[in-house]
Amino acid sequence: MPTPKHRTAALSDRGNQAGAVPVTAVPDEEASRQKLRLGTVQIGFVSMLNVAAAFVRYKFVTVILGTAGLGIYGILQNVTGMVAALATMGLAFSLTGAVAKAAGDAPRQAMIVSHTLLVLAATAVTAALVSIAFGMTVLPALIPFGDGPLLIWWLLPCLPIMVWCNALGAGLMGHEETRKFARATLVANIIAIPVGIWLIWVYGTGGLFPLILVYHLVRMMVLAQAYGRDRLVEMRKHLRIRAAWRTVRPMMLTGLHFMSGGALGVGSVLVVQHLILTTYGLPAVGGFQGVYAIAFQISAFLLLSFQANLYPQLSRAGSDHARARKISNDQARLLLIVVGGVLLGVNGFSTAVFSVLFSSELTGLVTFAAIWFVGEVVKSLAWIPIFNLLARDRNGAYLVTQVVAAVVYVATVGLVVLLDQPFDYVAFANVTGPIAMLVTGLLLQKEGILSYWQRDVKLIAAQLILGLGVVAALRLIDSPAAFPVGVGAMAAFSILHLLEIRALFWQRVGPKP
Repeated sequence: MPTPKHRTAALSDRGNQAGAVPVTAVPDEEASRQKLRLGTVQIGFVSMLNVAAAFVRYKFVTVILGTAGLGIYGILQNVTGMVAALATMGLAFSLTGAVAKAAGDAPRQAMIVSHTLLVLAATAVTAALVSIAFGMTVLPALIPFGDGPLLIWWLLPCLPIMVWCNALGAGLMGHEETRKFARATLVANIIAIPVGIWLIWVYGTGGLFPLILVYHLVRMMVLAQAYGRDRLVEMRKHLRIRAAWRTVRPMMLTGLHFMSGGALGVGSVLVVQHLILTTYGLPAVGGFQGVYAIAFQISAFLLLSFQANLYPQLSRAGSDHARARKISNDQARLLLIVVGGVLLGVNGFSTAVFSVLFSSELTGLVTFAAIWFVGEVVKSLAWIPIFNLLARDRNGAYLVTQVVAAVVYVATVGLVVLLDQPFDYVAFANVTGPIAMLVTGLLLQKEGILSYWQRDVKLIAAQLILGLGVVAALRLIDSPAAFPVGVGAMAAFSILHLLEIRALFWQRVGPKP
């Protein structure tokens, strides 16, 4: 049975032969918008399953090890994330754009991925040396228990696995096969649940180390299977070290900038966790990790969607600024509705959410979370012009945005600590940091801070910030109206955008048959 695309072509041919007005094909702009929708929906669905699996793991860590154990787990995750960012040198991110630009040339795509894996094998050795130095100096101050330095021994086998996971995942996103990438992460999360429960139950905090290793090992195996036998065979033909360096060297500049930005982001979180530990105690670190874990899952969904959907399209748009802005606004509109609905829902029922996901000990964090979530809306917008900078190879400008955001983020927490303010005020760092990142990104793009966004995008963002901000203000003054206002904001936003949500996810592309 012919597809709508084939029917369109057939009708067009018959119309031309009959002298009628020809039927036009689906415009590139609409096809691009549909690709953004489908990719985001696929990532969103599997991300929801990933979030559920991840929070089952968080729940058991909290139940078995307590709030302090959750804080330790959070520090370990951030340490491994920072070392992995240093090990990949940002090449995994550059790989997505390089593979996307080589679309239609399968041998070249295989060569790019193969050469990147070879170079990353060498960088993993360098990162191992960095991790040993880090583990002997900084780590003992960050992790307040005797086995903290043991992390370096678990990082050594973890590093090549984590690095190759990132590269294979980036390759799949360059091929725009985001569903396979998300599915691999889901399988790893599911397998890590029973393994993690057993390890933590038997070994306590010592079981957190092998849990991280098992998770990444399973993920690498599933990603390799998802990449496909034919592609892996083609990649083996290009395993040449000298040629690898020539291929990867042009990607290295973007990669190094992205690596530095990622390390700054994770490093600033580690500094903040250390400030919280020394000022408010280890249970407060666990509370921070609880809110950060929820926000991190949202941020991970955003960045994955941007890398898989937005970045390849912006890379192909090149110097066509009008098309790039249109793509950016389409992505912003979609993600604000999806992310905004989740944030308003979690914020409205935050007491129940924290009790179910973690522990009743963390229900006192509802005020902290309400403030923190306002920043997540700003962050959703801030990353879009930044990816536009990266797609135009303006790597230095990208790095400036990350430096400004990290400095403002840490400085805000430092000011809260210096003024001896309550722990809830630490959450303002996640508002000031993203605002600084958004403003800097738009200024460096030489775009108007408000004129860059279309009217409907600004309206949706204003609705979300107003709804979340009012709830945060009510929670700060301990008003009993916070709960009904939070639930009402969620309901109102859903009703306002019900038809738009339906249009975003179910609108047909192309003429009706």
